[in-house]
Amino acid sequence: VQFMTVEPGGQGRAFQSQVLDKIREFKSKYPNIRIQADGAINENNLSDVLKAGVDDIVVGSGIFNLEDKMNEENTTTKEFTANRIVSNKLKTAQKKIKTIAFLGGAAWKPDEQPFKDAYAVAKLLAENNYGIVNGGGPGVMRASTMGAHDAGCQALSITYHPNKPKRHYEGVDPENNFDHEIITLDYFDRTKVMLQTTDLHIIFKGSIGTLSELGMTWISSWIHDPDNKPIILYGEFWKEFLEMMHKHFLLVKNEDRMMKICTTPQEVLEYVKSLE
Repeated sequence: VQFMTVEPGGQGRAFQSQVLDKIREFKSKYPNIRIQADGAINENNLSDVLKAGVDDIVVGSGIFNLEDKMNEENTTTKEFTANRIVSNKLKTAQKKIKTIAFLGGAAWKPDEQPFKDAYAVAKLLAENNYGIVNGGGPGVMRASTMGAHDAGCQALSITYHPNKPKRHYEGVDPENNFDHEIITLDYFDRTKVMLQTTDLHIIFKGSIGTLSELGMTWISSWIHDPDNKPIILYGEFWKEFLEMMHKHFLLVKNEDRMMKICTTPQEVLEYVKSLE
């Protein structure tokens, strides 16, 4: 159930604090129903909105008008800007590539090579002031969070919490100790938000979920060419994959030119830096 905390009609209207009383009343009667609030929510009233019992918050101008007011001590402000600045080191960075999405298999274990690769790449990128973003799950996602942490940086996860278990969806990994979280509406919304709010996408070996992520970033980059987001395919095996695509699909306009195959963490870092 969504409560409007402004008079409906347009962005920029004043926050209506009396709506919080309605939210508290509704929450007391229906404690199991999720509540969303939308309208003029910002760093000044966020705490009151959460205390009233709101589960989901819609924020527009509260995010995009904050950059000039950002400061280290304001933890509430940092909550709003988690999807734009995921590491304290990034606040002063003036670069084209700031945040990098880690995509890949959820089934990989810490002793398996794709997990080790994702960890090593994330650690090196974080050490060089690039923000690490993942889907909050296990495998490649957890590995990238671990790499960011071991570099002394933070990680942002774009997550989806289904209202009941899904047989083939890994969910949020309790061992993925990400620092900031953005909760999305469903599985595909999670991928969409992750791709939209990052500057570069790196894809490791995975399963059909990884294939869907590749498809989404690939077609999005192709549609928005030349303002596309770079895609890194990590691993030698991607060469064979692209050869197969050329053999059996209609890749006649150099659709794969926006993708770069890298096989070492240092090669990834050098390519990212070359895009500055």
